[in-house]
Amino acid sequence: MPVTYASSMGSNLSISSGSSDAEQPELVDQTHDVEAAMGDLSSPSGGTVVNAAMDAASFGEDTYAAISADVSLLDNGSATVTKINAEAYAAAQSQGGTTMATTYIGFTYYGAGSYISVGDNSTYMTSSEGQSTATSSSSVAAMVIDLNEIGSGGSSASPQQPAPSNLPAAIRIVDDPGCGCSGSEDSEINLDGNLSTFDAGVFAGGENSYADLIVDVFALEDEMSTITVLIDAGLS
Repeated sequence: MPVTYASSMGSNLSISSGSSDAEQPELVDQTHDVEAAMGDLSSPSGGTVVNAAMDAASFGEDTYAAISADVSLLDNGSATVTKINAEAYAAAQSQGGTTMATTYIGFTYYGAGSYISVGDNSTYMTSSEGQSTATSSSSVAAMVIDLNEIGSGGSSASPQQPAPSNLPAAIRIVDDPGCGCSGSEDSEINLDGNLSTFDAGVFAGGENSYADLIVDVFALEDEMSTITVLIDAGLS
C-alpha cells in the first residue's frame, strides 16, 4: 500500500562571520543529512514537479560565490527518473575588516516513487595576522525512481515490457565547485577580487513537460559577491 510522504530539504544554511581585531582559532560547523522514502505526494497540478532554490553570498574585500546545479526529469516509458545535484560555495577575505559567507540549497519534490536525498553543509572561519577569512559550502543530491504501472492504461509502457535494468543508481557529490578553493580544513584560501560564477541546467523529457531556469548574479568591487538560482521542472 503506498505511503504518502512530503520530501523537502531546506536546512542547508550556514553563516560565518569574523573580525580581525583578535586572532581566533578556526571554527568548523558541519552537518550531514540523509532522507529516504517511498510513496506518493500529489502536486497541485498533478504529475511530477520539482522546485529548487539555491543561494551563495560572500561579503568582504575579496569575495567569491559559485553555484553548480543540474535538475533532470525523464519519462522513458518504463519509469520516470528524477535527479537533482546542486552545490553552492562562498568565500570572503578581508584585511582589517569583517567577512561573511552564506550558502543555501532547498528543494521540493512532488510525485511518486522510491526517493533518496543526501545533504552536506560546512562552515569554516579563521582570523590570523589581521586577515579574516570565512567560507561556506552546501551540497544536495537526490534521486527518485518511479516505475510506471504495467497494463494500467495510464502508462506508455506495454504489459510485456520489463522494468529497466540500467537505471542510474548512484548519487555523486563534488566537494569542490571548481574554483580550486573548496575551503576544507587543510586548504589555503587566497582570493583576489570579487567574482560570482554559475553552471546550471534543467531538463524535462516526456509528454507535457516544462522547464524553467532563473539566475541572478551580482558582484561589487571590494564589497560582495552573490548568486541566486531558481529551477522549476515538471511532467504531467
